[in-house]
Amino acid sequence: MALTYIGIQNIGAIDRLPASATPTTIALDSANDQAAWIFHCGRADGSTVAIEKVGVVVTATAGSVPNYTLSIQGVTSARKPDGTIKGGGSPASVVTSSFSAGYNEFSLANTYTPSAGEQLALVITNSAADAGNNITIATGYTANVGGAAAQGGPFGVESTDGGSNWAHTVTSQKCTAFGVRYNSAADTLYVPWCLPYDSIDAEVSGWISSGDPLYKGSLWTPEYGCRLIGARMVIRVGDTSDFNVKLFEGSNTTPVLTRTVEGDVGLYTSGGFYIATIGLGPYTLAASTAYRLVVQPTTTNAFSGCFSVGFASDEALTSSIGKIYKTTSPSSISWTDYDNGGDGYAAFPVCPVIDQIDVAASGGLLVHPGMSGGMRG
Repeated sequence: MALTYIGIQNIGAIDRLPASATPTTIALDSANDQAAWIFHCGRADGSTVAIEKVGVVVTATAGSVPNYTLSIQGVTSARKPDGTIKGGGSPASVVTSSFSAGYNEFSLANTYTPSAGEQLALVITNSAADAGNNITIATGYTANVGGAAAQGGPFGVESTDGGSNWAHTVTSQKCTAFGVRYNSAADTLYVPWCLPYDSIDAEVSGWISSGDPLYKGSLWTPEYGCRLIGARMVIRVGDTSDFNVKLFEGSNTTPVLTRTVEGDVGLYTSGGFYIATIGLGPYTLAASTAYRLVVQPTTTNAFSGCFSVGFASDEALTSSIGKIYKTTSPSSISWTDYDNGGDGYAAFPVCPVIDQIDVAASGGLLVHPGMSGGMRG
């Protein structure tokens, strides 16, 4: 297996899971209401493929739903939609009134092939919605939308005046729950960091050095060989909260990597959530092998903030090279994986960070070179 450097990639959408347990929505109930998702696109090998489908998570419909247009647009220097649909006379857009609760996906009338790393906007507009006839779309809270906006995306913006003015939804930390599908061999769905979710669970109660479960983190089976160099976390710790970050491989009950972290060394925050990348490895991960990247508290005061997110299906848990799920275990290793209908589908705010991949085997991995240079799938 020959690995190729692709820059630092944060795998999965879970490094920006919600910092609030309150779901949010945007009601597109006026003809002037618009919403957009700003994102980057490209591939690790520098090539591109066409965007052929777009989608949005709808939480409710009202009355006789009018036509809405979903389109791929350019982005201004102020990181707002520029109002011009890509494709010119063959616009990359779709007009539809066929919405229902859940993730709604539609084929574009014309595909659009972006340049590598191009910043785009997926925009939803209408010309006839009113208080009785409309749709409401899902958004998610994130730990740092402001940072996402400053560094290029993905993030959400809203307009209530027909697109003349756009507002970054930083104050309420919303991000529109959109997705795009590329016409690639994997036909992979990409969704933003702030995922459309069904439930949010606070994880801090009882999560201490003697807690059960003791280990909490993410299960990931990479589709291609790659090299792990760290773990990215969204978590709030106390000034004396110490913990371990561990990597388990396959069915092994002994970790292959362990990193001890002291909460009073640069991680303490009196408010908000700390978004930290913890160095771990480097370690080469084999394709089609299950890995569990988990956190283990080693003090009795443990963490003061952490949320996991539940989903109706695993579609939203797709990363650039394999789906990623929440996993837990008591001190005596016995894993519960939230990757099926039995235990539900869920994600946890700890994700792998990689810097190399078997590009030949991946066929040119699709990544978004957005924040920290990586795809958050």
